[in-house]
Amino acid sequence: FEIPETWEWTRLNNLVYFIGGYAYKSNEFIDASKYQVLRLGNVKNNCLKLETKPVFITEELAEQTKGFLCKQNDILITMTGTRGKRDYFFSVKIDDSNTNFYINQRVGCLRAFLPQLSNWLIWILKSETVLNQVFQHETGTANQGNLGAENIMKTLIPLPPENEQIQIIEKLYQISYFLQDK
Repeated sequence: FEIPETWEWTRLNNLVYFIGGYAYKSNEFIDASKYQVLRLGNVKNNCLKLETKPVFITEELAEQTKGFLCKQNDILITMTGTRGKRDYFFSVKIDDSNTNFYINQRVGCLRAFLPQLSNWLIWILKSETVLNQVFQHETGTANQGNLGAENIMKTLIPLPPENEQIQIIEKLYQISYFLQDK
């Protein structure tokens, strides 16, 4: 679609880098610790469901896999769901800088080159324009759909100048707050 002159179309790979989740083994999970592993069922649009079948790892394994530790402003995405149903590619932004969350396989992490971009991306990733692009590359079997990092990163994103991003985001938050009260 047409965008304002001051905006530009750019591919997601120009804005973020992708971190794929680690393939933790189920026998490595422990009942409790301060290091929680986020799996597909824990990531929904705009929220983490930390109480959904929580699993944890030891401090030692957390240290060994620290490359999969979430950071403030990371955007987590789910990459597997039901083929043809669009019941995945959920996205949530990590707002807390004191997290001990580690990402499991099939949960991807988009880490913006400029942290403030996360505020724009968390909204735009849910747009029909983006979802249509992402799901045109869905693969998998009859029931399971998968999205690959390479195709996700090729997605075209409309990008306004930073000052416009801020204004749009403020309006979106006002609207979503208003709708929550209804």
